[in-house]
Amino acid sequence: MSQRDARTNLRPVQIALRLSPKEACSTWHFFLCHAHVRVQQYNEAFEKCRRSINLNKLYWMPYVDLISAYGATGQFEMNSQVRIELDAILPDFTVQWFRQIGYARSSNAQFRREYDNILDGLRKAGVREQ
Repeated sequence: MSQRDARTNLRPVQIALRLSPKEACSTWHFFLCHAHVRVQQYNEAFEKCRRSINLNKLYWMPYVDLISAYGATGQFEMNSQVRIELDAILPDFTVQWFRQIGYARSSNAQFRREYDNILDGLRKAGVREQ
């Protein structure tokens, strides 16, 4: 997904949040978080991932993207607390487990390249491989 495609795909989510900010939910912010991480727009991802987590501390997916973004940008001191929180929600989380989930979703080469970037960020952040 190119950055232009990512911006185009984000537009409906951004419009929904603008039209109904009081009903903004964790999932919508996660979609934005995930899209930014996939195209390596980490500064934008940090805010959206944190917002998603603040709206629903039990939704594990934004934790993964936030940890990956911290790992990709070398902000290791920032990821330790987020890793502790993810471990409390999903204690058996590993890079391999997450890889299996993503690879089961799509065999598209572009999707897998972007997904591999997320996996690489998780590894750099020190997440268990297996």
